[in-house]
Amino acid sequence: MDEETEKMCENWSNAYVLFTPPPEGFTDGVLIDISNHSITLVRNGEVEKQYPCATGIDNPTPTGKYTITVKLIDPTWYWEGRAIPPGPENGLGTRFLGISLKGYGIHGTNEPESIGRDASHGCIRMYNEDIEELYKLVNVGDIVLIQE
Repeated sequence: MDEETEKMCENWSNAYVLFTPPPEGFTDGVLIDISNHSITLVRNGEVEKQYPCATGIDNPTPTGKYTITVKLIDPTWYWEGRAIPPGPENGLGTRFLGISLKGYGIHGTNEPESIGRDASHGCIRMYNEDIEELYKLVNVGDIVLIQE
């Protein structure tokens, strides 16, 4: 493997991700591409990391430009009138990044087999190890751009 290919592979996660170049003028933030189920972290105009994800099936993931509003470790999941504490039954996994669209965010999962396809209720799911890494790399106020 040549050096360029090796460097590119370092940015990939456990699953194959189609490369999504950032749109013109998008120099910093999180780019989510619904069509190929990918998350790209862009810093100073360069692709820093790329991850596979799952997006909405029954309730489509909304496109648009948002910001990260909250970062939670081991979140409690409020679903259908119940509070589900951290653990194997919690659909949010180990981390949650809330965005500026009420009720939506980027989070881990207790269904890792769902990554790479339409499977969520509209949020963006990631492997727990991937969201734990992304969590450390982003800040409240960072841009999240969701596109088709």
